[in-house]
Amino acid sequence: PFYWQEILRDIFVPASRMESSRIRKSLQAHNPPQEDLWSVEPASAVIGSPLSESHIFILNNAIYGEELEDLTREQILGGPAVLSQVLRLALGLPHPKRK
Repeated sequence: PFYWQEILRDIFVPASRMESSRIRKSLQAHNPPQEDLWSVEPASAVIGSPLSESHIFILNNAIYGEELEDLTREQILGGPAVLSQVLRLALGLPHPKRK
């Protein structure tokens, strides 16, 4: 398994240093806690400005993957949780219609 610390240390930091003259701004990453991702409030209210200001959202499957493994793609993307909202936003999917 890969760990974010290793990926950042071994890939992002060296690449950033090699291309520092071409990088115009700092990379903004956000790693929301699981309780925020499981909230059913609007993502903008729970996450706030990092939702629109972050270049990378870290969704750590190692932490909560077991809770999601029995769900289908449709269940995850169609759900009301902040995680579902963020994934739909990232994928450019519309908000699901409720019956």
